[in-house]
Amino acid sequence: MIWNLSVWWIFMAVSVVTILSFILSIGLSVIIGRDGVGPTPMTVILTGGFFGSIYLLNLYGVRLSDLQEASFVGLAGAFVALVTVLLLKSALNRA
Repeated sequence: MIWNLSVWWIFMAVSVVTILSFILSIGLSVIIGRDGVGPTPMTVILTGGFFGSIYLLNLYGVRLSDLQEASFVGLAGAFVALVTVLLLKSALNRA
């Protein structure tokens, strides 16, 4: 799905997801505090998780023809990536 877009639409999609991720990261960074990774790395993790999960699902042959499906998969992947990084950070802080 995402590979059928022109360069302009991919740029717009990455920009919108990055802006929304940054706004969410600022709020999460305030809530999590010192246990988090900061707003900028959290934005990179959320954006990478969003597009990475869509890419991996397309790689396995699942076609995301609907925008709602792609958004759900992207959000799920972004939060799985964020939770994984935060759990690894907390495990390293405990060791």
